Amino acid sequence: MHSESLQQANFLRSLMRSPLLDKDEEANLMQAWKERGCILSRNRIFQAYSKLCVAWARKYRSSGVAEEDLVQQGMIGLASALDRYELGKGASFGYFAAFRVRAAIQVYVVQAMSTVSYKRGGRHKSLVFSLRRFSRDCQAKAYAEGREITLYEVHQKAAEAFGVPLADVERLWVILAGKDEYLSNPIGEGSTTVADTIADESTPDLDELLDCRFSQVELSQRLEDALTALPERTREIVRRRWLSLEGHTPRLDDLAADYQVSRERIRQIEADGLRRLRVHMKQRATTASQEQIKRNFETGKLSVPPPRASSHRTIQAAAIAL
Repeated sequence: MHSESLQQANFLRSLMRSPLLDKDEEANLMQAWKERGCILSRNRIFQAYSKLCVAWARKYRSSGVAEEDLVQQGMIGLASALDRYELGKGASFGYFAAFRVRAAIQVYVVQAMSTVSYKRGGRHKSLVFSLRRFSRDCQAKAYAEGREITLYEVHQKAAEAFGVPLADVERLWVILAGKDEYLSNPIGEGSTTVADTIADESTPDLDELLDCRFSQVELSQRLEDALTALPERTREIVRRRWLSLEGHTPRLDDLAADYQVSRERIRQIEADGLRRLRVHMKQRATTASQEQIKRNFETGKLSVPPPRASSHRTIQAAAIAL
């Protein structure tokens, strides 16, 4: 493994050491390639401009794609530039090659982000490489003005700024937020998978089951059990953000200061806690509904009891769980 990495590093260094062509030499080689189809001239130009592929690949290392893959895609773009370049158009080959190399790398980065296809038009591609920075700028501006800005507001502003539909911005944000989630992936430390949390249309609707079969006390108890299963810090953050009885919801910045972590880390902990609560509540709801249906069949009572009045706390619990 170490020798492989060393070979790759040596290869990239050799590309960067490729000698440049002077203006006259490049013009002669390009003419030989375009007019006579001289492969040696083409290869000489390709070798001289291969460092362009390395330079652009390094600009996109933060995308999470391996640098050698980016260089390879850049070389595909460079080969395309050599085939498409036309003499006498006025543009230098260096400028044309840089455009094609960058475009090839950008398209590959967009494709590598997710197995789910995403639009790759000009505006959408620009959005891919600007959305995170745009979001940070919006949050910084809102913070300077002493207010919080929601993710939905950021998405609205991005849709207006880049001229794309709001749904496309929201979809891209999900892709940028993390890797693809596979149905077989486990949730937590148990045996539950992502597929287990997807509703089965052949079973009773869980929303109706919660509304109709759970009393206020039962729902509150299930919520308390779910909270108890969370790590201590996650439980405290979820309580303070969603179940505060003081009538005041602390800001992410306030919690970040209390726990001495970043604002983004608090947001991640909160999102993870709500996801775990949702999974736990749905599992308990399914178990309880199956037991109730079994009892109804045994006693001959197949009707669904009417829903009871919900308190403010029960409504909060249902909102978090569902």
